[in-house]
Amino acid sequence: MKNIIFATGTEGSYPTVQGLVRPSVSRKAVPDANAGQWRGPMHQPSESAPRVEVRQLLRGAAVGIVGGLSASWIMDRFQAVLSAATSDEGGSNDGSEEKPTTVKTADMLSETVTGEPVPKAYEEPAGSAVHYGFGAFLGGLYGVLGELLPGVRTGFGTAYGAGVAIVVDEALVPAAGLTPPPQDVPVRTHALGLVSHLVFGAALEGTRRLIEQVIPGDASDPAR
Repeated sequence: MKNIIFATGTEGSYPTVQGLVRPSVSRKAVPDANAGQWRGPMHQPSESAPRVEVRQLLRGAAVGIVGGLSASWIMDRFQAVLSAATSDEGGSNDGSEEKPTTVKTADMLSETVTGEPVPKAYEEPAGSAVHYGFGAFLGGLYGVLGELLPGVRTGFGTAYGAGVAIVVDEALVPAAGLTPPPQDVPVRTHALGLVSHLVFGAALEGTRRLIEQVIPGDASDPAR
């Protein structure tokens, strides 16, 4: 005859048949001091995902705006040299001067606000304001996106520059009626626009890296 004994555990006494049944081990949930929640004994704590702090985004935007202004100036100089070189080669000097896209944009904004285009005497500074203002915007956007998605900086910023050329020059500007449809624009003009924006992207990233060396940010960020 089997011996019946009473075993005591953490949850009181219970009968067990010696040799047949083993007392079960109590597996109570234990509190997690870190999370302040009750978790089971088999729970594996998950690692917290890396976060981008607001101050990092603000710094990225500020550095990007400075980089955008610098890149806009470099792009402007590059286009001036390129334009002079092409005109020396007997390019398009047919006497019909069309307004630059930046001046057309300034006219559109002026007409929206005042109902009148920009006066001729102020066309050049208005066009420069649009050029540098939009460059600062693109730089700030690059700075923020670079903090969230470091892959945006691929190719020393040239991938971003190519993206700007495709989205802005090939889509938004023609859609606004500031340039003819892409299919009506010579291939050479498309190529020059793309190269100019590659220069813009490289100058943008170069300026960002220079600022990061002179005024270091978060040293723990591997993307820097």
